[in-house]
Amino acid sequence: ADDILEPGEVWTYKATGVALELEQSNLPNLVPDACRQGDLNAPGRTAYTNQGKVTIPGEEAVDSSSYCNPPLYILYLPIVTGTKPSCPDTWGMAVGFEDVRQYFGLIDYDYNDWLAHIHGQMKYDNPFTCDLSQVDFLITPSARGAQNDHTFHVRIPPDTFASDGAYTLTLYDQDNNPISSDSGSFSASADNDFVIFSKTSMVFPDLTNTIELLPQLTPAISATLTMEFDLPFPFEFDLMKIDSHGNSLFFDPYLELSPGEHPGWDGLIHQGDENMLTVPEPHFSWPEENWPICEVYDPNYVKFEKDQNGKWVLIFEPNWWLQDHNTRIYGDGISSGERPSQLLTCGVDLSTSSTP
Repeated sequence: ADDILEPGEVWTYKATGVALELEQSNLPNLVPDACRQGDLNAPGRTAYTNQGKVTIPGEEAVDSSSYCNPPLYILYLPIVTGTKPSCPDTWGMAVGFEDVRQYFGLIDYDYNDWLAHIHGQMKYDNPFTCDLSQVDFLITPSARGAQNDHTFHVRIPPDTFASDGAYTLTLYDQDNNPISSDSGSFSASADNDFVIFSKTSMVFPDLTNTIELLPQLTPAISATLTMEFDLPFPFEFDLMKIDSHGNSLFFDPYLELSPGEHPGWDGLIHQGDENMLTVPEPHFSWPEENWPICEVYDPNYVKFEKDQNGKWVLIFEPNWWLQDHNTRIYGDGISSGERPSQLLTCGVDLSTSSTP
């Protein structure tokens, strides 16, 4: 402790301070678009670099230390807790629907005709081997930008789970008081189809939470579905591997239009259907009424392309929901007004699409 740096000695310095909101800072030493944690496809973040210098007679050394703002995807990460990423304790997602077909000529691609957020809670007997003993679905309706009425289901395809068990479906009022409960047993080898909301019009009036100038409403009904298994079994899934139409999702959150809404169509929108939009994001911001999602989010990530049959298909690139969006989302307090009537949708004339 003679304050002399001798050969072979190592001096360690620690800098302390309050981390800054780097995106809002005009400090020097900021490096934009830098931090990706080794993933070149991850969105870059601003880094703050601090230069430390040690000087001795005839010599000096400079070293840098950096920190970044929290990763943007932390705000959107659907798996929020868990011992292993493939068996999360909790997860969240949004599911939205278009309730008319493209060939009817009425589709606007805002995916808010019915929209709900679903949060899952998984209970494991052994979290290290992912032995699942119970799953809870917490279903909160978010918007109904339609005049059509619907029934909303959660379907568990046969053999999704490896054990039979018991279920409880509970509905709650807007103050979270239970208003009904149904329970029973289920067979894992059967097609288990649960009607969550028999009429979406009982949950929301027409055009709810899609027009910025109208009051935001709390759903009149929300729901929980609990499935408790007789025997724990290994069960793993990765919500980030689902595509934008629900493929690879272990359950089917599907919509059924009321009979007669569109003659010539059965009115069923199951996972894998282009009329279903699934987003592994529990805080997803949806478009305002009549604004196509490809005119709201980055058009490089959400765009129309023709398939091999000549039909225009809306393409969602990976992580599209993490990209920039404009003010045509619902809930930002900025009204985009009524979309002007025009031939093109996202720069495409959909009338040139072949019909099924």
